[in-house]
Amino acid sequence: MRAAQIAGCLAAALAPAAPAPAAQSAVSVDGRSLSLHSGERVVVRLQAGGVLALVSAVPAAASEAEPPKPRSPAKDDAGPAPGTIALTLGVEGARTLLKIDSGLSQAFDYRATLRRDGAAAGEAVGVCTVLPLLASWEHWPYGVRSLTLSGFATRPTNEVVCPEPPASQETSP
Repeated sequence: MRAAQIAGCLAAALAPAAPAPAAQSAVSVDGRSLSLHSGERVVVRLQAGGVLALVSAVPAAASEAEPPKPRSPAKDDAGPAPGTIALTLGVEGARTLLKIDSGLSQAFDYRATLRRDGAAAGEAVGVCTVLPLLASWEHWPYGVRSLTLSGFATRPTNEVVCPEPPASQETSP
């Protein structure tokens, strides 16, 4: 009996792990936009003309999008590789966080359209300039299923602007 239990435990321990779910996030065919889904971390390279190239897309815990807590030890996070941008979308209940970790040597602007949980259409939202070589966060007080990010453009200065989105800019599924 004991040998059967040990054999069962060994078989379970040696069984291949279930594959991680495939990432849903993707860069558009023309490279002009990124569809970012909750629970994922995506790394892109910003190329000339605001074109994005996908470097990686992997599952991520919602907590990975959280800003650091005051007086807590720093996470062992080396940040993104030079010339890349890492984006993590975390949703916890009725709260959504987007962490944007810039490995770019210049500030950049972008546009965002979000799709709330249960919504049939996307909604443009205001976002702020991301400074070079720093992490930035955007937050919304509701659950977001996915974000479409577009209009990536570097800035010649580090002036931070947070423009409002154009009025009535909705997209359908």
